[in-house]
Amino acid sequence: MVNSKIKFLKIKAIFKGDKNAFKEYMKDIFRGSRIRDVTFSALVNEFTDCADMYKDFDRAKNIVGSFTSTFEEYFNENLAALLTWQVPNKFVIEYLKNNLQYKDCNIQHLRTYYYTGRFTENLISRMEYVLQKEKDHAPIEALFTISEEIGLLGAKYLDYSLIKSKIGYALDSHKVGSLTIGAPAQNSLKFVIHGKKAHAGVAPETGINAIQIAANAISKMPMGRIDNETTCSIGIISGGSATNIVPDLVIIEGEVRSHNPEKLEEITQRMITAVEETVSEYTLDDFQATADIDVKTEYHSFRLAEDHPVVQLSNAACVKINIPSTANIGGGGSDVNIFNKNGLEMAICGTGMENVHTVDEYILLDSLPTGAKWVEAVIEEYSK
Repeated sequence: MVNSKIKFLKIKAIFKGDKNAFKEYMKDIFRGSRIRDVTFSALVNEFTDCADMYKDFDRAKNIVGSFTSTFEEYFNENLAALLTWQVPNKFVIEYLKNNLQYKDCNIQHLRTYYYTGRFTENLISRMEYVLQKEKDHAPIEALFTISEEIGLLGAKYLDYSLIKSKIGYALDSHKVGSLTIGAPAQNSLKFVIHGKKAHAGVAPETGINAIQIAANAISKMPMGRIDNETTCSIGIISGGSATNIVPDLVIIEGEVRSHNPEKLEEITQRMITAVEETVSEYTLDDFQATADIDVKTEYHSFRLAEDHPVVQLSNAACVKINIPSTANIGGGGSDVNIFNKNGLEMAICGTGMENVHTVDEYILLDSLPTGAKWVEAVIEEYSK
């Protein structure tokens, strides 16, 4: 369905095509045999699975070369396991004829890709259906943004002069009929702490440990959920080069989120102060530890009133197709933060996604047509 209906997205299935999994399985079975990695690569590229290998065992042994007897011994000892193990299928996902890169992809992940495509297909078909109706309807604009997950880049760099609409919805949430009408702002913080390098075994007293500075600074920071409007986190720490070297450089990266601008600024400043005060405590002779501090506003908060036209229109659409409607305040950022900042009054509407941002993400089948019908109902209600 994806391949036939969605031109920009293609999924190719290769039966028993996961050669990496095949090689790793064989290496595990033959652990201790001293057979080289390159030999296993040659075997899995030559045969589709172990049963295929067993059918032409002489050819397999020729590939193995000088380790033939060892290979035959291990193979026969593990014959049942080797012959019954199935090489996983491989799936290649192409977006605009470019292969998408992904990690640890299995059939569950592919279902998410597939059903996202199905939702898009149903959405577009419903919009086409409305457009083809004889009765008048309000103007419709459909916006597909890119690179949302890596920084809302599509929304940030959009030419908003191209958009005529004043209100709208972003399809990016859970249950169909639910709206997210508010989300926090986010500041990203990066601290680069400079200590003094020394040999950790010979003369540690001549160095200043940047990791120790970082640890003490973090211990003074607010962390986690501050209140019902505000959270903060340190998520990345990197530094050091060897255990026998007193590290002179550590990088700390974190964030602060809040629905309240004053609290966002307050917690951001408390984290900065924790680093500045801690660094000032570390001196050695004429050397003073320092910190480079960078704060970046990733996006601003937004909040729609519960009686906002966007909410009322969604409620009317839910009544029309007989599904419940809800409105809530979210804790994550999305394109909608950027849209609202640029004058597009929008809410996030549900599409049926569950367990989002996990390896178990999925979309309920029933939500596919329901979500598309909701879009149709919104258009019809707004056109009245």
